[in-house]
This record gives sequence, structure tokens and C-alpha cells, in this order.
Amino acid sequence: MVVADINVLCLDSKRIVNLKIDNANISIFDRNIDKDIIYSDKYTHLQKMDGIWYQIEPLTRLAGDYKHEFFNLSIEDSRYRIIFEESALKNQLICVLNKIRLVSPKRKIFLVVDLQGDSFKESYVHWKDFISLINDDELEFNTLYEIS
Repeated sequence: MVVADINVLCLDSKRIVNLKIDNANISIFDRNIDKDIIYSDKYTHLQKMDGIWYQIEPLTRLAGDYKHEFFNLSIEDSRYRIIFEESALKNQLICVLNKIRLVSPKRKIFLVVDLQGDSFKESYVHWKDFISLINDDELEFNTLYEIS
């Protein structure tokens, strides 16, 4: 089990979407107004964009419990693959991401699952390809996915 947050930016959106994921806390930051840095300056490219930023973490963390996280880690050929602890979370996340994507004026979102201490890379994918990646457990930690 690893401690990692799900971060989603709905590009150029001004509308906050009401979201629900079982056993998750969802923090919302309006990047159109508040330009405070999130995650220090690790994701500088993402920090400069306007839109609504959603940060999703296990609800148990609010009580200081880091033993019930969302993900596990599989390392293969220097790829840090995301393994979902529960398939229900994977399905709920797909639904939530689609809701967020559909309110973006450009139908574009950015997603990164942050695993501290690792460098990051960028990947550009279409929605259907992203669904395949998530269903096939091919998503990687610290990859900034630009999804359209």
C-alpha cells in the first residue's frame, strides 16, 4: 500500500462539479481565483493553468490513518504502475473523471496520482485510450495525463 493523492484539473472550467466517491475526501481549489501553489512547485506546468482542481484522498486520512490507502504499487521496467486496492474505486473514479471532463469548455482534464519522491513525466491520451489504461492497470504514478 502506498500513500498517494489523486489530482484532477478541469481545464478552463469555472463550474465546480458536485462529486462523491465512497470513503474519499475531495478538496476543491478554484485555480481561476486562487493561484496558491499546490504540491510546492513540483507540477509547475499544471500550476499555471486555470480551472477547477480536485484533490482526492482517503477519508481515513482526516483522522490521521494512513493504513487504508487507495493504491498499491507495481514496479516493472522502471514503471511505477498504479494498482487499485478496490475495483469499486476504479469504477467510481472513471465516472467522476467523466463528469469533470464534460464540464470543461475544452473537454480536457489533467490527472496525476502523486507518489512523493519520484520524478514525473507527461502523457497525452484520448478519453477512450485513458479508459483502457485504467481498466488494464497501466496507469503510472507521477505521470501527468492530459486527457481529451
